[in-house]
Amino acid sequence: YNGFNDYRKYSDMSNKNIHNKRYFLQVGCMHSRKNLQISVENFSRLQKIEDINLICIGTSDSQKNEFKDIPGIIFLDNVSDIDLYFFYKNAVATLYPSQYEGFGFPILESMSAGCPVICSNIPSSKEISGYMDEHMFDLQCSNELLHLMKKLMNDSIYRDKIVDHGFKRINFFS
Repeated sequence: YNGFNDYRKYSDMSNKNIHNKRYFLQVGCMHSRKNLQISVENFSRLQKIEDINLICIGTSDSQKNEFKDIPGIIFLDNVSDIDLYFFYKNAVATLYPSQYEGFGFPILESMSAGCPVICSNIPSSKEISGYMDEHMFDLQCSNELLHLMKKLMNDSIYRDKIVDHGFKRINFFS
């Protein structure tokens, strides 16, 4: 497998509160196959009942323009490696609704920072994450994504279980 940024190297650093509100994170969402639209739609639905942000790192200018009027979405570019670690570490979860991938680095990066990942159930995401189907969502059923977002926000036992799985899973890739 390809190498990835294993953020366990930063685990001894004291926590840096990089954002003042709970948030979901999507990294590397510039290409249409990354499905930022699905994340935004579900975020908008969730935001009606929760005080939450969506932080998008690595977006195109057209995406910024398309979603600029939706409150709570924050677009960032050129984030340092250490800051990216803290964005992962402090997020409720990383959203990864990709249509297809060769290899999903954000899945492993997120897991290595102790952040759960909500990913689509495409074959490459299944292989990388090692998740069972109930921890993933079908791209044709966006309610599943919203359900998992709510569950990770409100069920700390479930979230801890997914984080623990991630720490174990990355050992297969390092």
